[in-house]
Amino acid sequence: MRSRLRAGIHPGVLFLLFLAVAAGIAFYYLKIGLAEKKVHIEKAIAYLQSEYPFAEIAVKRVQTNEMDVTLRILDVSGQTVGTKDYSLRGRDIFLENRVVVLTAADRERSMVFPVKLYTESVPPTEGDDLLPLYSVDNYPDNYRNQDAELSNAVRYVFRRAFELSNAGREFGETNVRISVSMDAVLHRGGMGGFEAGKSYRCVVHPNGGLELREVK
Repeated sequence: MRSRLRAGIHPGVLFLLFLAVAAGIAFYYLKIGLAEKKVHIEKAIAYLQSEYPFAEIAVKRVQTNEMDVTLRILDVSGQTVGTKDYSLRGRDIFLENRVVVLTAADRERSMVFPVKLYTESVPPTEGDDLLPLYSVDNYPDNYRNQDAELSNAVRYVFRRAFELSNAGREFGETNVRISVSMDAVLHRGGMGGFEAGKSYRCVVHPNGGLELREVK
């Protein structure tokens, strides 16, 4: 009796075909995800001004090694979205921030998320956490807006700000990206310290540079 050969596909070949199809589907959705993220970045860049204040420090009292100050977190229009009074040991205030630089073609804009307040007498590990002043349900009120797509862009950048460090080129060869995510600290240092009765505005520049300006 002649044995009959059954036609079919070897299980190993089926497995390879399955992997190929799965990889194709994954790549397709990855491309969709990256395209959506590119739109997020472009939307955020169009929303931001080239330069704007993001916080203000009002100094009420200064003694030998003690200060009373009020910190205000500002939105992009200069309105207060969070405020708190502090009695601090020391004479030089350090405002630590997470800065994200967004780039698209020849445009560059930055977003700032204040994270901690301390002094030369109070180490960063003992500094005050600032995120609760303006962050609600993992969304930063200093960039809150009425546009649904823009809100998604802000939420995405806020989340990525604390996941990336230094260069976060996450869109391959495209010219739309989060180019830098870094920690930056503002303080007076050798500029004469903080004076009672004066206010100091914290300003961000397009390239992520921060500046502390005395309010005249």
